[in-house]
Amino acid sequence: MRFPEYFRELYCQNTDLNVILFYDVSDNNDTDRYNLLKTHLQTRAVENICPILSVSSIAPFQTASTMFVGKSGQIIIECNRNHENLMVCSF
Repeated sequence: MRFPEYFRELYCQNTDLNVILFYDVSDNNDTDRYNLLKTHLQTRAVENICPILSVSSIAPFQTASTMFVGKSGQIIIECNRNHENLMVCSF
């Protein structure tokens, strides 16, 4: 997420949706890391003009968000952190 090069490759392939699967968890409640990765997701969506679906594990503490980000960086829907959720959105 921190490095844009891989996303630039997806941009060159003209993808309609980028899906990122995380297993990014911590033994403590690390909200700073969570917010950092969330911002990276929004930045990648804007840079590449492509929506992003991000999915992460929740146990024991989630440090990456499960959310859908529009191509303008807006968060369309975000699941509650550290809880089981079902996310439904139209793409």
